[in-house]
Amino acid sequence: MEELKYYTEERDKLVKFTLYSSGLGLLFAAASRIPTTEVSPGVAWLAGTFNVAFLSILAPIFIFGTFLHVLQRRAVVVDLRRTLLADERFRAPFSRAALDDVDPDSKWPARRRNVLRRGFDCWLLAVPIIAYTILLCSYFDLTRPKQPGAAGYMYTSRSCQIADLLFGIGGWSGFPPLAPSIHDNLERMAKEQTDPKDAARLSRMAKQGPWIYPPFQTWAYLAGLAFMLWAAAGAWREGRT
Repeated sequence: MEELKYYTEERDKLVKFTLYSSGLGLLFAAASRIPTTEVSPGVAWLAGTFNVAFLSILAPIFIFGTFLHVLQRRAVVVDLRRTLLADERFRAPFSRAALDDVDPDSKWPARRRNVLRRGFDCWLLAVPIIAYTILLCSYFDLTRPKQPGAAGYMYTSRSCQIADLLFGIGGWSGFPPLAPSIHDNLERMAKEQTDPKDAARLSRMAKQGPWIYPPFQTWAYLAGLAFMLWAAAGAWREGRT
């Protein structure tokens, strides 16, 4: 039965893509928070050429796009399953088993199957939102300097720093921000280096953060989170995978 084969292939693709995309999202989210505790020389990719402040800017866009793709794939799988369950040709036990609509007396009762399926739905829908939220928190660690390239902060109060990102109280023009945990740790590592070239590279990394454009960029990220929550709630109500 080609329809059943197509369904199982699409379901397997959904599972694989979900695991890959959510794994990358969690990796990006974890990497963005590393500098808030301690940046050790063992983190070679950070101590070498990459300022993780870029993750707070680019990774939410990646997670948002992959989340939409996962939802589209999930909708296809859900619609296929409903169509096949309504088709008289797929009433045989083998077809029902392939559709995870097994007999309650089997080794895997229907209730247990439903729990596992809903557990996967929780992973599919919740993990991207969690990763996006962590990255959004990292974005709110970015602060406006007194002037581009300066090490001092325009606002020392945390409430003012957040208000600047939300409402642009320091101006609506873009600026290269400073992330205290990233900037300070990289500068400290630069001072500990014995090789002047390594020290210069780390110091340069501390100053070469991405440009941001609050409050419009902040609003876009918050709108993205709101949309993901709305889409996840709708997908949960619509049906199971």
